[in-house]
Amino acid sequence: MSAKRSKGTLRRIAQEIYRDNTTVTLEDRAFDYTGSALTPKPVVTYKASEDAQAVTLTEGTDYEVSYKNNTEPGTATIVVTGKGAYQGVVEENFVINAVDITVADYEAIAVTTAKGVCPALPGTVIAHTNVGDQVLDVQWDEISAEQLKQIGTFSTGGTVVDTNARITAEITVTAVIGVQRGIRGNSKRDNTFHAGNSNCILQQR
Repeated sequence: MSAKRSKGTLRRIAQEIYRDNTTVTLEDRAFDYTGSALTPKPVVTYKASEDAQAVTLTEGTDYEVSYKNNTEPGTATIVVTGKGAYQGVVEENFVINAVDITVADYEAIAVTTAKGVCPALPGTVIAHTNVGDQVLDVQWDEISAEQLKQIGTFSTGGTVVDTNARITAEITVTAVIGVQRGIRGNSKRDNTFHAGNSNCILQQR
């Protein structure tokens, strides 16, 4: 490593890293989509000259790592930025493969409504999949006024728009207005209901 004397002190000059003298190696060059950011750790080696011995650099001391486009399927980039005794930037690409998404189950939905009042069913449902939780639109079946006449509990169906899967919601009719939801598992969205998401028909038969 070269050095430069300045005002009686010896100051080291950082070595420049670039593609011709620095190699960024990944254990794999392709990874399956997971729904989360992928952050494979590289092995970074530096060779000062053609005749010099390669040196393995240390993350945090000699370089920092960042990523670009590393969540969705396609080409992602790992960025190695020199630090300390090294300066410069070297990038290396890797591939994120698209995968088939399979749904294990859907969140359980329970709504409480007042007698004769159309229940405010949610417009989306959380699907638990092999790549994490996905928020999907749902279209609920019509609910007749007859079903809301009696205090008690009944089930109504709905269709998940993206998968055409059929799901059910449990509706409890009480004498007091109230809305609540029962969710199985962790939810990635708020628990707010939006009136008008169900096709509620309040007509006498």
